[in-house]
Amino acid sequence: MNEELKSRETEINHESRFGDIERILAVMQEGEIIDEKGNINELYDDVPPHANVVEVVELTDVQHRNITSFVKIRNKRNPDETITCVFKPADGESAESKRDIAVQEFYPRECAAFLISDHFELDIVPPTIIREINGRKGALQLFIDHEQYANASLVPDFSLQEGDDFYKVALLDWLLLNCERHTDNLMVKKDDPRELIAIDHGIILSCPDYFNLSLRGPTFKLTYDNKLEKPRTDCGIPKNLLLLLEDGLKRKEILIERLKSLPTLSDWEIEKIFLRIEQLLKSKRFLSKENFQAVFKRSWMSDYLE
Repeated sequence: MNEELKSRETEINHESRFGDIERILAVMQEGEIIDEKGNINELYDDVPPHANVVEVVELTDVQHRNITSFVKIRNKRNPDETITCVFKPADGESAESKRDIAVQEFYPRECAAFLISDHFELDIVPPTIIREINGRKGALQLFIDHEQYANASLVPDFSLQEGDDFYKVALLDWLLLNCERHTDNLMVKKDDPRELIAIDHGIILSCPDYFNLSLRGPTFKLTYDNKLEKPRTDCGIPKNLLLLLEDGLKRKEILIERLKSLPTLSDWEIEKIFLRIEQLLKSKRFLSKENFQAVFKRSWMSDYLE
C-alpha cells in the first residue's frame, strides 16, 4: 500500500434524490392494489430487454405522479396520489439465467441492495421492498421517470464520468460483490450524465458468482488499468464517502436486522458485507477482486474459504 493515493473530493447531499423515502416505502408497502397488466417492455420503448419478467406497478404518493402502469395501487390515506413502481415477481425469474450461477432467488437481493445503499446513505438504488401482488411475491421498486433519466445503454456516445455517483457505485458494487454492473443497469440523468442510478441487483452477495463473472463498471475502472494490464492501487476513496461508511458501520445492527428479514440471505453472507467495509476503511482505496491482492498481499478469496 505504498503507492500514492490520488486525491478525490466529493460532496454528499443527505436529501434523497428519490424524494421522501419513508413516505414512498409506506405507500409501496400499504397501498391498495387496483389493477395488474402487461410487461414493462411493452410500455416503454427505451427499456432494454430483461432476463426476468418485469412488470410496472402504480402506487400513490404526492411527489411521484402516475406515469403509466400495468398495476395500480392506491394510497389508502389519499386515493388521488400515485407513484409508479417496477414489479419483479419471483415466478418471473428466468430459469435459464440461473443455470450457470449460484444465486437461485433474485428478488430478495434486489431488496438487499436498496437496504445497503440506503443504510450507508449512498442514495443510488431506488426504494425497493418485497411484496405480494395478486398472489405473486417479488421485488417492488420505485420506477425511475424516463423524462429525467435514460438507460445508459441507450444514450448515444455515453461513457462513464468520474464523480460522486461514479464513486458510490464503485463502493456499492464491492459491498455487494457485484460483477453485473453494465450500461443496461445504470440510469443516467439526461441533463447531467454524472448523476447515476443503479438498478438490477439480483445476482449479488455471492462469492461463486463474483469469482466466475467478469468485473465491469466503475469498480473495474478504479481498480484495474486496462492499458497497462495491471491492478490499480492508487484510487483513494473520497473522505466524505469514508465517513458515510464509518457511520453506517457504527449502526450495523440496524442493517443486520433488516437484512435478516429477507428470505434466502444467509448470516454468513450478511457478516461478510461488514468485513468488506472494514477492508475499505483500512485501505482507504477502492477495492475489487482485481486489485485486492496488490493492496493486501493476499487473495480476496482467503476471507471466504472457511
